[in-house]
This record gives sequence, structure tokens and C-alpha cells, in this order.
Amino acid sequence: MGWALQIALVVSGYWVGTMYFLGVVFAALWWASIHFGRKIDEAKARHSAQVA
Repeated sequence: MGWALQIALVVSGYWVGTMYFLGVVFAALWWASIHFGRKIDEAKARHSAQVA
């Protein structure tokens, strides 16, 4: 659902030019949160496995 929303925001730039910029910025932030969130989860799991 997140990808669909990001695509819709970028496409809305057809009607409101500023939305191209905002859509790309928010899509990049959303991607970064998913990407780095996974890395953090993996690091926490490795740490938990080492401690236990």
C-alpha cells in the first residue's frame, strides 16, 4: 500500500507541479525508513542471538 501511495503522490504532479518534488522527497524518505529499519532489525536480532 505504501508503494501505491507514493506512486499516486508523484503522479499527482501532473495536476500540481510541486507534487512531483514532494512525491519524490517523501518516497525517498519512506524507502529510507524501510531500508534502514530492516538493517536495524537485523542488527538487533544478531545482538540478541549473541547475548543469549
